Amino acid sequence: MSVVQFRVRVRNVLPDETVFVSGSNRTLGFWKPSRAKALERTGNDFWQTKVTFEKDENVYQMEYKYVVIQGRAEMETWLPGGNLKIRPPGIITATSDDWVLEEKREQRSNQRKPYEVQHTHNRHDHHHAPEKPDGNLLKMGESDTYGGVPCWYKDSIFYLIYCLGTPGHGGGGFFGDCPDVNDQTSGNANRLLKLRHWYDYLVDLGINAVYFTPIFDSGTHGYDTYDYFRIDRRLGDMNDFKTILAELHERNIRVVLDGVFNHTGRGHFAFSDILSRGREWRQSPYKDWYFLRDGKSSYGDKFDYEAWSGYQVLPKLNVYHPEVRNHIFDVARFWLELGIDGWRLDCAADISPEFWNDFRRVCRETRPGAVLIGEIIHGDYNSWVDDYHRLHSATNYQLYKPLWSCLKDRNFFELRHNIERDEHLYGEKVLMNFIGNHDVDRVLSILHDDRQLAMLATVLLFTMKGTPCLYYGDECFMGGQKQHGGDASLRQPMPYPGDHSWDRTLFEVTKHLTHLRKNFPAVRYGGITIVWNNETSIVYHRKMDDQAVAVVMNCGDSPATAEVGIENAHEYQWHPHIGVDGNGPWSRPMHVTVGPKSSRIFCGSTIKGN
Repeated sequence: MSVVQFRVRVRNVLPDETVFVSGSNRTLGFWKPSRAKALERTGNDFWQTKVTFEKDENVYQMEYKYVVIQGRAEMETWLPGGNLKIRPPGIITATSDDWVLEEKREQRSNQRKPYEVQHTHNRHDHHHAPEKPDGNLLKMGESDTYGGVPCWYKDSIFYLIYCLGTPGHGGGGFFGDCPDVNDQTSGNANRLLKLRHWYDYLVDLGINAVYFTPIFDSGTHGYDTYDYFRIDRRLGDMNDFKTILAELHERNIRVVLDGVFNHTGRGHFAFSDILSRGREWRQSPYKDWYFLRDGKSSYGDKFDYEAWSGYQVLPKLNVYHPEVRNHIFDVARFWLELGIDGWRLDCAADISPEFWNDFRRVCRETRPGAVLIGEIIHGDYNSWVDDYHRLHSATNYQLYKPLWSCLKDRNFFELRHNIERDEHLYGEKVLMNFIGNHDVDRVLSILHDDRQLAMLATVLLFTMKGTPCLYYGDECFMGGQKQHGGDASLRQPMPYPGDHSWDRTLFEVTKHLTHLRKNFPAVRYGGITIVWNNETSIVYHRKMDDQAVAVVMNCGDSPATAEVGIENAHEYQWHPHIGVDGNGPWSRPMHVTVGPKSSRIFCGSTIKGN
């Protein structure tokens, strides 16, 4: 168990008001004010309390916030700003400084709505709270109601780990030695615990979220699920997963799991029962869990059935059946209650948006703040991603190709067209951007092993609007192309951090880029404007409030000069953040020369007094 002392100063609290602390875990009430912990006034406007957390509640991963509640009118006033966190190492004490409630007595006594709160100072690092449509500060727990993705997702840098092997083709996945097929008899392999070797590596790289491909009990690659409530024996057991979940959370790395709910494997208990009936398959209580029909399957079964893309190893679930929906919802609840931070949802576009609306409600009720990311390859993302309902985000396949093909074809007009198209279609949606995953050729191989162009693709990934997701090994110049009949070359072992045989150049560039995103909110939240481009050069800006970030890129074989073009550039103090070409420092740049296949990034903040 852990004991945390919360202490905050709040001025102008009325006699019938009390300060509470609410948060993202069970003890702090999952953001429900009625279940929050009350603080006691200790004099001079200070409030404090000690809260004991259970062993399975990671205090370094939880988020919390203070709320002032008026007992008589049950008015709630959430102190402004983003969610707070306790940062290890150190004494487990949560202290905030000097919050002032503006004294609006008439409004407070006559209206049942939160009065204004002025925040004068706070030592915690946090982002601004999102706004409601009416412009007021959004109180915690309402992010789904008033739109927008969880704030932590906007701040995340994801790392995709493919855990299992590829049937019949080797590969072995991230860990390198994972068997292609689950024999259902071997003991637990505890491979998940090997991830400990990479903890410091991930932190050094700047990763703060990990997305695992399926880890549930399955027959082969994980997308043919047998049991959603068990860890695949090739990876370990439930205790192994709980261990790495807690240890990643201690390092402020969130965990998202891959949920495959469009289909199962043939070894799932429901489909196994149907198979066991033979010609009497209609007698199975699970016959309506799938789309069955008369005939014979490619396996010689006494019935035929619908399967994902015709692959009958993956029978399609009937998610419209109440029992199937409840089964899936139980799975979602189970893992969210265990502490995961969200779901990447396989084949999300193959399931109706209405289903995801109900799925989101279940997840929100179980773990407010959990993110839902749909795998959507084609179509209009607006049909599945919605501010108020359905999914929070989607895999941005529509931007994926332009991020590398503009470099391969030396054509930045394609990139410009797609960025402007995204802006028009998706506006403020926060999509998941990527230049590689376990289903597509490695970006280095696509770019014909040109390492300079691979670095430019990484710069593009980290400076676009949206949340970046890095596929394991791309930062090590790992290559791989699909071979006939298999994806094993895309899923090769990850080099150990202590292996000094691999080129660390792109790793260091990626570290600079994660630092950029974490330290310049304009790259995470700002708009994007393309100032100028030709076939081989492009200049674009990310701006927000008093920050501006300018990216100048040249994919040609000769140096190029471009005008940065920031409006009122003389009002900014400029700093070169990353120059792949290695040029020296700049001050208030207007014209910049960039070397062949190179980029330069400048970060500016307004000069005081302007």
